[in-house]
Amino acid sequence: MNEYRHRMGIFQEILRLHAEEELEGAARFWMKQTRPPEELYDITEDPHEINNLADDPAYREELERMRGALDQWMDERLAIWEIFRRSSSGNDSGLMGSNRIHKPRFL
Repeated sequence: MNEYRHRMGIFQEILRLHAEEELEGAARFWMKQTRPPEELYDITEDPHEINNLADDPAYREELERMRGALDQWMDERLAIWEIFRRSSSGNDSGLMGSNRIHKPRFL
């Protein structure tokens, strides 16, 4: 974290409240150390991206549609990368070994 930010009085208060587990709402979300594997937000209703809808059954179809779009995007880029790698290395082994790119796996 930014050292300057830690010296500010308001941030000291946020750190104190966080340590005592008294933060609520956006402040609590902002202080999280990790993020969930998938996030989905309605940025019209939730422009600050606080309410993660990824686990909401009402948004399952939208989440699956977006997963498919990501898979397609990744497949397109992987194919381009493989062509580039083969042409630049003279090796026709594809994306094997330490240079292999992995697509994300969803839960």
